[in-house]
Amino acid sequence: MGGSHPLQPIAVPPTDRGAALILAMLVTMVVTIIGGALVVAVATEHLITANNRDAEELLHAADAGLERALLELAHLSEWTAVIDGGAVSRSRDGTLSPRLPDGRVVNLVDLTQEIQASGGGPWGPDDPRWRLFVYGNLSQIIALTLDGPPLPYVVVWVADDQADGDGSPQRDTNDTLVLRSEAFGVRYGRRAVEATVTRPDPYPAPVRVLSWRLGE
Repeated sequence: MGGSHPLQPIAVPPTDRGAALILAMLVTMVVTIIGGALVVAVATEHLITANNRDAEELLHAADAGLERALLELAHLSEWTAVIDGGAVSRSRDGTLSPRLPDGRVVNLVDLTQEIQASGGGPWGPDDPRWRLFVYGNLSQIIALTLDGPPLPYVVVWVADDQADGDGSPQRDTNDTLVLRSEAFGVRYGRRAVEATVTRPDPYPAPVRVLSWRLGE
C-alpha cells in the first residue's frame, strides 16, 4: 500500500506576486487619496462655516455701531456741528491707530481717506465728506464687558446728504445725514452698512432711518 503524500505548496509565479504587490499599492494609494480629500473637505467646510459666522457677527456689530450713532444724534439739537467737526461723539477710542481683534493696527485717518476716495470724483459742492464720529471696540460702544475673544472694532462715519442742495458738505439744512458703519474682526474680516437718517420734526423728535443697505 502506498503511503500518504504530504500536500505540496503551490508555487506562485514571480510575475503573479509582483502583480499582487502592485495592486495592493494601488489600493493603498487610492484609500490614502480619498482619506486626504475627506480631510480637506471637512477642513474647508469648517473654514467656510467659521467665515460665515464671523461675517454675520460683523454685520450685527456694524448695526450696533449704527444704533449707537443714532442714539447720540438724537440728543443733538442740530447736526451741522457733527459734520463740520464741532460736535464729537462720547463713544470714541483714545487713539486713531487702534489694534484690531486680529492684531493688525489700522490708521483711522488713512481709512477715512480710503472711504472718501472710494466714492470716485471729481467732487461737487454737495457730495458727502466723511467724518469720523463713533469708533472703538464694540464692548466700549455698547458698554458691555464679556469674557472670551475680543469683540469687533467698529467705526462710524457721518456725512451730509446730497439732497439738501445747500452747496456745502459741512452744513446740514434738511435734518438728513448719511452714516457708514464698519466692523472689523479676525481673519481680515470686514463688513459695512450704510444708512440715510432724518429727523422729520424739530428737536427733540426721534431720528428715523430712511434707507439702509450693505456697504461695499
